[in-house]
Amino acid sequence: AFAYKDFANKWWDMSKPVLMDKTPNMLCRHRHIRDAAAALGVTVKFVVLTHHPYSWNSESHPFNEDYYADNLKYAVDILSDPSVDSLQVRYEDMAWNMDAVVSSVKAFVPEV
Repeated sequence: AFAYKDFANKWWDMSKPVLMDKTPNMLCRHRHIRDAAAALGVTVKFVVLTHHPYSWNSESHPFNEDYYADNLKYAVDILSDPSVDSLQVRYEDMAWNMDAVVSSVKAFVPEV
């Protein structure tokens, strides 16, 4: 828990009602984050952004199949773990139905 608190104080403004991290590597550490947050009495929720691999369209960041497969495995792990509170947000839904996605995120994290 100390390491989590040290990390949090270093990288986040702890006076804010919602703390966010968009680092894909954090997906593989969700149980550690859950446990550290619980030890500190902090509520933790995971909003997991996913996208279909064929929706990838970037010349500056070409598709990396191994990286995508690893992150997909971590996302499935979080979304199927009943011990954490998680919400899946599909990139395609954000592109085509932004209002519904915003509503679902606000319902999941009302402080946003």
